Amino acid sequence: MAMSTEPGAGPKAQINVTPLVDVVLVLLIIFMVVTPILRRGRVDLPSAQGSEHRDRSARVLSLTSGGSLFLDDEPIALDDLARRWSSAPPGSVLLKADRSLAMSAVAPVLRALDARGVKAVVLAVDPAPRSRD
Repeated sequence: MAMSTEPGAGPKAQINVTPLVDVVLVLLIIFMVVTPILRRGRVDLPSAQGSEHRDRSARVLSLTSGGSLFLDDEPIALDDLARRWSSAPPGSVLLKADRSLAMSAVAPVLRALDARGVKAVVLAVDPAPRSRD
């Protein structure tokens, strides 16, 4: 509330937006920092030595330890793969399967990809540290 110095004038009601702008900016910064951390479909990849070649045009299919399936960071059901690739299947798929999964959990995904006509499935791994000999 502002006060006028003129005689006979009463208090003037004004909204001070500076604290509101400060709070909004702080919230914006918090959301900008936290959003990249909240990754959906987090997969703990197995370690292996080998080539680090990756086809940049490959679609990324992630299978989490809880059995959730993600296509390019979007949740998807196994039955929906055919619908998503109705026009033409991708040439290759990068499959990120959590290291805690048994092969019996990965096999249905591989069968669905084969039935869909996917030509190549690349299994993603974390590169193992090279030993110093």
